Amino acid sequence: MDFFENFPKKAEIETINFYPTKDFIKEAQDMLWKIFWQAPSDSILKLKFRKNTKGFVGLLQVRAMQKSFCTKVNSQRLDLLPEILQDKMSLQLMEWKKARTFS
Repeated sequence: MDFFENFPKKAEIETINFYPTKDFIKEAQDMLWKIFWQAPSDSILKLKFRKNTKGFVGLLQVRAMQKSFCTKVNSQRLDLLPEILQDKMSLQLMEWKKARTFS
């Protein structure tokens, strides 16, 4: 199966109140790919970035039949959000995999 073909159907990036650069979108897509491979196989990923009066908010959701995961980050620097969201979500997914393995 060609996962590049299915990726747009299983992942979504939304930006609210700002227009991201092409470089930022590429960074966000790369991060989603890394999470996509760690997540349950039937997962749907949603990534939202919102600009507000205090900076930016990033929200990453991974929804699967077995379980859903969510992480949210606030930062004044948009460029930091993808990496922080990835780190937080990776921890959740690793803990889930450990719990599944030992149960």
